[in-house]
Amino acid sequence: MSSASFEQDYDLLLPGERDPRDAFSNPSRGSRRSPWELTKWTLLVGISLIVGSVSIASLFDQISFSRRGRFPTCNRPVVRREWRALTPDERTHFTDAVKCLSSVPSTRGLHGSLYDDFAFLHLQLGSRSHASASFLPWHRYALVLWEAALREQCGFKGSIPYWDWTMDWMDLHSSSIWNNVTGFGGDGDPAGPIVVGEGRCVTDGPFSNLRPVRYNHTSLEHCLARGFRNEDAAGRPLNTWFGPESIGRLLRTPRYRDFEWDMENRLHNRMHRAVSGDFLSLTAANACDDISYYQTAVSAAYADTLILVLGYGVQ
Repeated sequence: MSSASFEQDYDLLLPGERDPRDAFSNPSRGSRRSPWELTKWTLLVGISLIVGSVSIASLFDQISFSRRGRFPTCNRPVVRREWRALTPDERTHFTDAVKCLSSVPSTRGLHGSLYDDFAFLHLQLGSRSHASASFLPWHRYALVLWEAALREQCGFKGSIPYWDWTMDWMDLHSSSIWNNVTGFGGDGDPAGPIVVGEGRCVTDGPFSNLRPVRYNHTSLEHCLARGFRNEDAAGRPLNTWFGPESIGRLLRTPRYRDFEWDMENRLHNRMHRAVSGDFLSLTAANACDDISYYQTAVSAAYADTLILVLGYGVQ
């Protein structure tokens, strides 16, 4: 996968086809590592990257975890609710906490904020956590770090919600998650100039004044940009991939490597394209969207699959 963006020609593949560049289907790309080996490696590198000159120990001082053991028992598991299950006040409380991260100084001591640190983390590990077995567990753990930062730095009292794509698949861009008052705001200004990722400045909603400091590998302070699209690179509708039939088929995928490949290359890449702008790059966390409403949906699908594997079924 290119480190430049998520704008790939994976869109040209038909269901059932496999891209020859895929790490799982092309043995020439090197020896296979287990998901746990890759996850451990990327997590360690990720923690060191996000803190920069700050020690790993100090990161865990800032974002506290249980001291009872390396793998503590989970006595109070976090319950993630779908976006529409939140009250208007709960939605606003969440978006206020996300905005707050942009006012917290960078842990790396550089230009930018803690908000930008998470975008930098995603950028630096994009080529390793993507197109690999660690894609899903790595992003799941990144959510834990991000949620902890929201709570400890910005007073967030809830849990990160997720977006059930199947409820909006007929018209993804009309979802209430794009509401200007209790959501993330909508598309970029159609009358404005293209800024980054074929997107334009978002001028409404709670993040209209956000100023990310990086786009991909370039230091570039700019407005938050989005550029909603309805078709993939081949001109086919994007929305059908997020319908109940498509998601149900994904959840019934028997092998992890096939599930991960389809999740990343068919859903993940297409959602990046559907939003575009900042969301089209490896600094997609700039867009608020990547870590919150999008990655939690990926995480939820992953969790549902684990439940199916354990034999409990999915409601």
